[in-house]
Amino acid sequence: MLRPWGKNCHPKERLGNQLLRAAVVLAQELDKLEVGWAWEQPSQSFMWQVQDLISPLHSGPFYQTTFDWCRYGRKWRKRTTVIGRFPFLAEFNALCRGGHEHLVLDGGLWDQTESE
Repeated sequence: MLRPWGKNCHPKERLGNQLLRAAVVLAQELDKLEVGWAWEQPSQSFMWQVQDLISPLHSGPFYQTTFDWCRYGRKWRKRTTVIGRFPFLAEFNALCRGGHEHLVLDGGLWDQTESE
């Protein structure tokens, strides 16, 4: 059974769920003010599976893009999805075409020198 909210037993998981709820409220308030917004998460993030929160945001003009960072000069692929109210988002669809190595990202602390 899919549990995008998790089991709610880890502090970081609870915090992530609280932040997601707050982001949805913020997006809804920005919609009322007709102010654009965008969310970015890895494409495999559980956030995209929380349909009871994400679905209401699909009302009105809604745009989505998915891209791999290597297509924009980074050494890693990290497929990423962005949703929001900006029509230009679709222009950034760009998936890896292969033919090169990727730096493997492994959570934890990030060393910027590895990304340059």
